Amino acid sequence: MYNSRLITTAITAALSAFLTVGCSKASDDQAAPSADTSIPTLPADITDNLQAPVSANPDEVVATVNGESITRGELDKEIAQVLTRMGSQMPPERIQQMRGQVESQMLDSLVTRKVLIDKVADMGIEVTDADIEEALDTLKSSVPPGMTFEQALAAQGMTEASLMENLGTELKIKKLIDAQAETIPEATDEEITTYYNENQEQFSQPETVSASHILISVEPGDTDEIKAEKKSELEAIRQQILDGADFAALAKEHSSCPSSSRGGDLGQFGRGQMVPAFEEAAFAQPIDEVGDIVETQFGYHLIKVTDRSEAGSMPLDEIKDRLGQYLTNQKRQEVVRSYIDELIEAADVTYPTAAN
Repeated sequence: MYNSRLITTAITAALSAFLTVGCSKASDDQAAPSADTSIPTLPADITDNLQAPVSANPDEVVATVNGESITRGELDKEIAQVLTRMGSQMPPERIQQMRGQVESQMLDSLVTRKVLIDKVADMGIEVTDADIEEALDTLKSSVPPGMTFEQALAAQGMTEASLMENLGTELKIKKLIDAQAETIPEATDEEITTYYNENQEQFSQPETVSASHILISVEPGDTDEIKAEKKSELEAIRQQILDGADFAALAKEHSSCPSSSRGGDLGQFGRGQMVPAFEEAAFAQPIDEVGDIVETQFGYHLIKVTDRSEAGSMPLDEIKDRLGQYLTNQKRQEVVRSYIDELIEAADVTYPTAAN
């Protein structure tokens, strides 16, 4: 997210809108995990091996672009940053296996960047200090909650100084890329409607319900007698609700599920997201009624369905703007890719030695 080529990547990468609805839940007694804002770090024995072997010569030329060299040292620095970022997403042994693939991608990226820098210089594209400050402020405003800007940069293997070192160049490249993308008009109503009609499967939405529950959990070692007592406890709670007591208040007081802090609210879910017995009851219950006690491997549940959406397709009117933006971005992305490919084809690019 905070790679020094963030701005260029944001223009040339796929800018697809996810036109799906709903949310997923692992099971009916699991709460959503809290956001982890810690900065992931890799063990020393892994980070020590992210660079090329010690025997590799950092001055070795792995590619030249219009007579300008890309060295092994430059390439290894890019590889190390990418693999460090992968540390929070996959096990160390998998990271090691990815090095060859990452190396090829990073060499292509360095070649592309040098080609773009040369084109920017040829066209005399400039940016102001105000442009740079504005871009920096934008980056800082997008830092995830609970993290400082410095922490976010550190998670990407960067510092603010290293970001600033390249930010001006990236903004010049952005101007170059923007000039190509802006030649493509926005998607028309006809294009939007045609895409919608020809890709109906992308806009289907399953039947969903929104529900709350109260769980009295059962432990593996509970005897039949203890289970019966717990079920009786929930039956008494159910009667209180039928007599007019507040479901959410009783969920906060009695439910064993982490959702108790939200008054038992599980949000919206579709079929296949809850255990079978719970799902069957939730999708069968009338809205705003408290059903009979449901038993699952987690214990005994009272369910209150608060809303239901039938299966169908998202109406075009609801997604027209997002779909139009998606199609416009897709067309502009294709133009940018073709433009960059043409620049690379026209450049003098050589690979003196195969990168290992």
